[in-house]
Amino acid sequence: MRKFLLWTGIVVAGIAAILLGINAYFVRRNGARLESRLAELLAAGDPIALKDLARPPIPPETNAATFLRRAQNDLEAIQKELSAIFPESGLPAGPLQPAEQEKLQKLFDAYPNLMPLLEQAAACPDYDPQLDYTIPAQAFLGRRLDALQKHRVAARVLRARASLLLASGRADDALAAIVLLLKLCRHFDGEPMIIGGLVAIACRGVAVEGANVVLQSGPVGKEAREALERELDRYDAVQLHIRMLKTERALGLDMFRAMPWATSWLGRAFNDAGQLSYLDAIREYEQATSRPYYDVKPFEPVARNRTLFTPPHVALIELLRPALDAARTAMETSRATVRCLRVLNAIQQKADPDGKEPPKLSDLGLPPEVTTDPFDGQPLRVKRLPQGWLIYSVGPNRIDDGGVLDNKTDVGLAPPGYDRKGGKT
Repeated sequence: MRKFLLWTGIVVAGIAAILLGINAYFVRRNGARLESRLAELLAAGDPIALKDLARPPIPPETNAATFLRRAQNDLEAIQKELSAIFPESGLPAGPLQPAEQEKLQKLFDAYPNLMPLLEQAAACPDYDPQLDYTIPAQAFLGRRLDALQKHRVAARVLRARASLLLASGRADDALAAIVLLLKLCRHFDGEPMIIGGLVAIACRGVAVEGANVVLQSGPVGKEAREALERELDRYDAVQLHIRMLKTERALGLDMFRAMPWATSWLGRAFNDAGQLSYLDAIREYEQATSRPYYDVKPFEPVARNRTLFTPPHVALIELLRPALDAARTAMETSRATVRCLRVLNAIQQKADPDGKEPPKLSDLGLPPEVTTDPFDGQPLRVKRLPQGWLIYSVGPNRIDDGGVLDNKTDVGLAPPGYDRKGGKT
């Protein structure tokens, strides 16, 4: 019995020594690889931790965040009233009724300082929300989720303002309110992480649809149209997406470092392997940003091939990929609708009022890429309807569904009253 126990102890000790040796090997190998990858990112000027996102202070008078904070109480007060007037969406769903117009006019008259503050914010050359990058990553994310909703409030309020001005017969001023929102969206583009970029995209979507309603509701002056085109031309969806990925990477690395086993000798190899896989995934999507949507292979789950010996970080990256795919799709959708709006703005000025066929996209005076559908590389689809223009992209499914704009099939712009689910007016 003693001999058996002795040999058992020797075998167990031997196995333990082998496992410890293997662990030591992977600690050294993964650690060296991770240090090399992080050094490459730092050399390229990319952040590898939340603290790297901190910026030197900028003068308050040049910071759009200064004036947005001053406007916040008014924005929230107006949004509260909008929710009471329009309980379903918090926004006008169509042409204002006289009673609604009167309520909105009184509402905006009650806050005379709001528009000047928003205009000051839009005119600022820089935007720094002055975030605390020293707090733990999870707490940082939670704070941003709450704070970013304030941008949505600004978008809804300006959209309602445009509806009021349009109902008052001031189409040019209504379009100017939308251009103001687009300028603010460029500041919102500076928010870190995927969630920050998605909120900016959502706010820009509110602006694009608002501009569509104004343009398709009646005559708009040349100067107002030119101001809209100038602002739309400044939108760089690709750079926004790259910023989303880079800042998300900084957050993710901090979360890995905060794992309970991250600093333990036994868990360090697994944690470093997870960080390396995470860096690989982000780099893959970052490199794919320069490639057309239709040329990027969609994510294919491999969970069915997972075994007991599959490293845990593989499952973690699988959970991450759908979010990365969704961010890319959101970016392309935003780019597609902005292009549709630029085409609408141009085509209304070029089209023969009595003609049945729309002018050629190549005759609109826009850069060729602006008239191209980012989802399939073909020209954007344009149809002239009795009520206005239908301009759309085939959307993420890359199938022309005839202009069904329900956010599941085609994406684009249509005249007010258009049945987005049925693809008809």
